[in-house]
Amino acid sequence: MLLAGCVPVEPTVTPAPEPSTTPVFASEEEALAAAEEAYAEYLRIEDAVAQEGGVNPQRLREAVTDEWLEKEVEVFEAFAATGNRQVGETSVLDFELQQLVDSGSLVEIVAYVCVDSTPTTFVDPSGADVTPSSRPATTSLQVTLEWSDSRSKLLIADSQPWSGESFC
Repeated sequence: MLLAGCVPVEPTVTPAPEPSTTPVFASEEEALAAAEEAYAEYLRIEDAVAQEGGVNPQRLREAVTDEWLEKEVEVFEAFAATGNRQVGETSVLDFELQQLVDSGSLVEIVAYVCVDSTPTTFVDPSGADVTPSSRPATTSLQVTLEWSDSRSKLLIADSQPWSGESFC
């Protein structure tokens, strides 16, 4: 009995489980299509908020991350204070995949987006056009979308003007 306590017991090694998660997107093409669809939904809601003078920007929650919603709300509250509203709808001229990161715990898509604002104007409460003459007809953006497991969809996480040469 005494000898049994002196014999080293080899620990049982349990192998780490194999990851069982499957990729959110089967291909880059599928990821790009989902990103385009998510961005179109975002633009639809954003246009509606702007057309209504910036009222209730929280409805963007359906298309953006919580962090990005804070920025959107801030912008639209300032817009609402002007009393102006948007007439017309923006559109996407080009949407290109820049990067797809799918590490299992994070799915992030970065895309180049060319937005056409020529069909839109801004009017003041009297209906007078107050669209800045310096506003470009098209805008080159770098947009980041993130997959939300809780919502089972892509959400806009960031949108910044592209600093390089315009791709529009």
